Amino acid sequence: MLSKKVTVINISSYYDQESRTRGREIDLDEYVPEKDHQVQSFTLGPEFINDLMKGITQTVGFQSRPNQKLILRLTDEEYESLGIKFEVNDIYSLTFEEGRIEFRRDSI
Repeated sequence: MLSKKVTVINISSYYDQESRTRGREIDLDEYVPEKDHQVQSFTLGPEFINDLMKGITQTVGFQSRPNQKLILRLTDEEYESLGIKFEVNDIYSLTFEEGRIEFRRDSI
């Protein structure tokens, strides 16, 4: 069993011209909780410069880790059969077990 927490980044609709079906595209990204911001003493050493660069890149929108992304393309029937209504910025527990994928809304 593999379990991860994911957050919904984007939900959009799509039309598959080949099968002539409409559906939804749901972009999920791995959820990584933010560390608590603590006041720390600092010196102007390599660690300070490294932390400063991390802060700048996160503020500007660059990511220092590879993007762990999952994109679901579901027909409207498949989406309805999941029995869950995805909302952008919500966090879900995603579990892969015995050939099944299970989503559970997470309360953080």
